[in-house]
Amino acid sequence: MEEKKVIEFNFGKMTLLIILICAVFFMISSFFPGIIIYFAFSKKAEWYTIFTNAFFHSSIVHLGYNMLNLFIFGSIIEVKENSKFFLFVIFFGILFGNLGFSLFSNDYSIGLSGGIFGLIGCAMVLFPNQKVILPLFGIGVLSKIWFAGPVMACGELLLSFFAEDNIAHSAHFFGFLAGMVIGFARRNKRNMQNIERRQDSNISN
Repeated sequence: MEEKKVIEFNFGKMTLLIILICAVFFMISSFFPGIIIYFAFSKKAEWYTIFTNAFFHSSIVHLGYNMLNLFIFGSIIEVKENSKFFLFVIFFGILFGNLGFSLFSNDYSIGLSGGIFGLIGCAMVLFPNQKVILPLFGIGVLSKIWFAGPVMACGELLLSFFAEDNIAHSAHFFGFLAGMVIGFARRNKRNMQNIERRQDSNISN
């Protein structure tokens, strides 16, 4: 008998946990909107807000868009690497995204976009041929990350200078750069390990 093919959906467990946390925080802030100011990041805010701002979102659209991208890119990194590396990348992206935002603005910011763009930058370096959905002019276009990543990052860089909205585009761009740095470091380390293995193999032979 012919075996039935089973379609597997691979996703990261820590990715789903962060999505759940963001959803819970959004519901709480919907009932008590005044608490957001205590967790939003700005130059004048408490030091811990450089991380806590990531778990709050301004609207259901903001939350939905970020969680969709988190599910896509977070799962790529977590499944292909591991949960610890995923957490390192996303929090590094949050940190440097917020620091980059503070260079351009004195306003408050919330949202996980800096961390998500960190994941995008890292995935672009480590898995450039992975196909993802690129949001282009309101349409989802299937594209490889080596193309989608730079398009999204350059778009955010331009918007950080010219857009007149309340979106922290500079945080997105700096998060992307942080993810790229981690990706290159990870890839170089892996290449060095492969070279050492080949050298050890040649010596033993």
